Amino acid sequence: MARRTFIKALSALPVGMIAGSTFAQSNPTGRNNAQSSTPALPYSEITPTVIGETKKVHAIIAFTCPVCAKYHNMLTGWGNSLPRAFSFDLIPVVDSKDSMITTAVWLAMKKVAPERLPALGAALFRVVQERGLSPTTSQTQFWNAVFKETGVAPGFDKELKAVRQEDLKRLANLVQNYQITATPSIAICGRYVITPDNTNGDERLFISLANGLVSKFV
Repeated sequence: MARRTFIKALSALPVGMIAGSTFAQSNPTGRNNAQSSTPALPYSEITPTVIGETKKVHAIIAFTCPVCAKYHNMLTGWGNSLPRAFSFDLIPVVDSKDSMITTAVWLAMKKVAPERLPALGAALFRVVQERGLSPTTSQTQFWNAVFKETGVAPGFDKELKAVRQEDLKRLANLVQNYQITATPSIAICGRYVITPDNTNGDERLFISLANGLVSKFV
């Protein structure tokens, strides 16, 4: 897809949506103060349970979060290894105009070429964190860098134009319903949330904890 076509597709996004977002700002260190205040349990239990999530698992990330970048490959691999009865998604937070744009691109790529999402995620982390680029202040440079690594799948521009305010709001509401206050977080089956703080940054223990909580719903 030509850059001009892509820029035109971006201009059709519902930029007014962010004004009403109530998502708590993600912590770039991955630290969750609310959860660390209750050390008796190595997880947070959501009350009330999030409806319709019994067999759904999500990893909530922010492309500005260094801990998310570190955990990205691990979370992707773990999610793909879950039993087939469970669905798994990486959900980018929507809490700024920049994140609205990157999330819309994420949703469009998920529609047309889900196999490219790991590469897209890795590219977005690098461009945001290592190169310090923004899709709003350095638009051309930003997307040239991202899609140089991932390519753009056929039909991508059409799907990007089809992203609506409701699509982004649905993700923001899901994150809010899970009471997410930090990234990365794993949200499990409408009932549990864990962050790396729950295992003092031990990645293997973090995944073991996630497996244990998922097993409650097998």
